[in-house]
Amino acid sequence: MPDEKNANNLNNDDKKFQDNEDPKSNGSNSWNGSTKYKVNEELKTRLERQIVDVIWVKTIAQIVELVLLSKFYSVNGESDLPSTAEILTGVWIQTIGQIAEAVGATQEIKAANKAELIEIQKFLIMSDWIQSFGSAVEALGQMKVIQEELADGSTFLP
Repeated sequence: MPDEKNANNLNNDDKKFQDNEDPKSNGSNSWNGSTKYKVNEELKTRLERQIVDVIWVKTIAQIVELVLLSKFYSVNGESDLPSTAEILTGVWIQTIGQIAEAVGATQEIKAANKAELIEIQKFLIMSDWIQSFGSAVEALGQMKVIQEELADGSTFLP
């Protein structure tokens, strides 16, 4: 049989939590729910902005990777190889998906209502799929490079 005293204490703690009070305070401090809510919303907003900033940094890095990889293959005289073209195509697709994610994440923090937010989140999911597809294309190109090198007998694999 459950202990009624403990059950009453749990119910009291639940009520305090529902009233947005600190459940550990026993009503003895001046903490109020609106302050807690305001602090949480400010923290949430700040974290969302920082996440968007990081996504933009990733986007810039992705673009730089694409440019440098293109130059590298060109300097090596490998830009015309089918496997290299496949790798670059994959990186291009990933870059497009990353740019879409950055734009979508920026819009997400500015969403005016729930319907708009859901549409933006669908867009963000699509951008993730685009990036994933690009990764798969790049990986297939990399596998072809390995097969080409093994066929030449020029690669040492431990």
